[in-house]
Amino acid sequence: MNILDFLPKEVSAIHFLDENDWLNERRKGMGGSDVSVVMGLNKYKSELRLYKEKVEGLREDTSENTFIKKGKDLEDLIRLKYCLPYFKDKGYIVIHPDVILTNSVKPVFRANLDGFAVPEIYNGNYADNIVVEIKWVSEYGESNWN
Repeated sequence: MNILDFLPKEVSAIHFLDENDWLNERRKGMGGSDVSVVMGLNKYKSELRLYKEKVEGLREDTSENTFIKKGKDLEDLIRLKYCLPYFKDKGYIVIHPDVILTNSVKPVFRANLDGFAVPEIYNGNYADNIVVEIKWVSEYGESNWN
């Protein structure tokens, strides 16, 4: 199932080979994780840090971060055990896009989706589609998710 079949024609896909390639592609535009920084609402990253990441290629090595590793490991499990059954009960199929989505008119805008739910019987109405965002939160961070 191709996610582009369920999106407006202005949306295109950027394919990547590995995590390093994915990180390089993310640098070329603004994604959902960047919006809170630009708006000054992110307490974990400053606007200067974001600028250095996008313009200068600054990268933090998170390969040994236990919480990030756990989140990556649990994402597939959460999608399979919780998202798929939840959306299936509502008449949706969940696609796991393995591409970066971008707007061909304004390619600076990018999206890395954890999942994309479309009605089992798709009628071409984009408004019926649902973006799926998966987050694992430890007991230490639970208070931030009221």
